[in-house]
Amino acid sequence: MLAVVAVIGTLIAGLGLWGALKPSGILALADRFLTQHGLRIAVIIRVALAILLWISAPEAATPGIFRFLAMLAFAAAVLLPLFGQRRLDTLVGWWASRPMWLVRLSCLCVVVFGAFLTWSAAAGNGVPG
Repeated sequence: MLAVVAVIGTLIAGLGLWGALKPSGILALADRFLTQHGLRIAVIIRVALAILLWISAPEAATPGIFRFLAMLAFAAAVLLPLFGQRRLDTLVGWWASRPMWLVRLSCLCVVVFGAFLTWSAAAGNGVPG
């Protein structure tokens, strides 16, 4: 399971890096998820991540943090549909209208999150961190 978390963490970091280097690309991707179908996909991804983090937590280098992140991901999956399409459109529009340095900074936070998942999964699997 940790290998899967490491791969997902690397993909998350890659998405964040893409957004930091080309904010217009990540903003276009965010716009694609602003549909009912995209919302369902986002919920499924969050539930899958929550389950994966919870199951792999005992083997990770940071089991408590993995469990906490699993609970956050699950809460986000539950709350996302309750938030509503109109509010999500407004939120993404607000984010897209921020200065590009702020969009890039938020994407760099995504890089850090993905790198953390990758490191914790690899370190927990006996790979030196």
